Amino acid sequence: MLETLFSQFDNLLVLDTETTGINCRTDEIIELAVLRLTQEGGTLRREEMDEFIRLSPGRHLPAMITNLTGITEQMLADDGLEKPVVAERFAEMLRAGRTLIVAYNAQFDLCFLYFFLRAHGMADALRGVKMLDAMTVYKDRRPYPHKLANAVEAYRLQTQNTHRAIDDATATLELLEAMETECADLERYINLFGYNPRFGAPKPAMAIMVAGLAANIVLDWLFVLVLHGGVAGSAWATVLSQAICFALAAGYFAAGRSHFRFSRRCFRLKRRIVRRIIPAGLPSFGVQISVAAGILLHAMRR
Repeated sequence: MLETLFSQFDNLLVLDTETTGINCRTDEIIELAVLRLTQEGGTLRREEMDEFIRLSPGRHLPAMITNLTGITEQMLADDGLEKPVVAERFAEMLRAGRTLIVAYNAQFDLCFLYFFLRAHGMADALRGVKMLDAMTVYKDRRPYPHKLANAVEAYRLQTQNTHRAIDDATATLELLEAMETECADLERYINLFGYNPRFGAPKPAMAIMVAGLAANIVLDWLFVLVLHGGVAGSAWATVLSQAICFALAAGYFAAGRSHFRFSRRCFRLKRRIVRRIIPAGLPSFGVQISVAAGILLHAMRR
């Protein structure tokens, strides 16, 4: 089992975290689960760590997290360990030989673990440690969507994605074993995040943008210099070049060349997301409106 990985490492840590939110700088880890796999004399040994971590004084657990994970503030207060204790135990696991960390969407967990260890002066334990993101491998094996629950269903795994650290770590280990059985090339994905050789670089997007730019230049020349359309001609050139970009992108998706598939639910507005978009977009909206208003006022004065 996992021979391709044990040929390079002697300490595999398959892990998952549950947190108070998604900001690794300001939110906290509330549960850390690690499945430690080692080989001695050809025998595979498995050690489990699953600990609740107490909240910082004055910190509260969002209701959304409780609804998602089932973890309550009372559970953390009664059964949780202090942060330095968990940090020290995890750091000891990291330092035990040639270590490989495995997680699903590993960037999320690694960011939290880095700031968690750094807060207790133990970030150096991550130095030299290699990482394997099981989601990156899964993206290379199956089409969208790519949540852990999708991987569990695709490979018919025994352990479900429950949003509890120990269950999700166990599901990740089962997924890793299933993917190695399918194709024993997991070593290709070590320290590889977000980019898959199978899909290549984002060439279609780049080609569409270049086509739009070229169209804008040609149409500007046609409408302004040849047809003497002035500002109106330049505006028409911009609109038409954008329309060309849209047509090319729509054709790409319509041809089924992308793993992404449009459906009606893609166009449904979600209040939670809209509330986050509006504050982020208001400054840019204000700048664009100001520029447009300035141009309009200048034209009216003439």
